[in-house]
Amino acid sequence: ALCEELAAEHLPEHWLHTHSAGCSFIIPPVRDYGTSYSYNCKAIGCWCTSKSLGQFARPAELALMADGGFGCMRPFFGQNGACGTTYIEPHNGGVNICFFDGHVKWMKSSKFYAPNSTVFSNYLPWANAESYPPGW
Repeated sequence: ALCEELAAEHLPEHWLHTHSAGCSFIIPPVRDYGTSYSYNCKAIGCWCTSKSLGQFARPAELALMADGGFGCMRPFFGQNGACGTTYIEPHNGGVNICFFDGHVKWMKSSKFYAPNSTVFSNYLPWANAESYPPGW
C-alpha cells in the first residue's frame, strides 16, 4: 500500500494502473513518437505476484524493463519479420535495459531482440533461465 500511496502522490495519474485482480502497477505512458518502457511480464509473473530477488536464477542478467512499447516486453521477431513488440532503436541503434539487480545497460537492438518467441521464452536475458541461447 505504501508504494501505491507514494505513486499516487508523485506520479501522473495515468501512470498508475489497477489490475482487475486488485493490485496496482506503474506503466509510463507511450511517448509522442510511439515508444515507452516495457516490463518483463514473463519473468515477473503477470500481473499481481510478488517475487524476491532470490527467486531469479541470474538477476544481473535478466531484463526487468527496457525501451519498447506499452505494457509487457515482447522483443522477438515473429513470422514474416513481424516483432512481438515494435522493433525500435531509440538510442544510437540500441535500447536501454534495466536488469533485476538494478543496473542499466545499453544493448544493440539487433542483439536484444530474440529470433523467435521460443528463444525469448526459454533463455536469458528474457526468461528466468540459467543460460543464453546458443551462439548468443
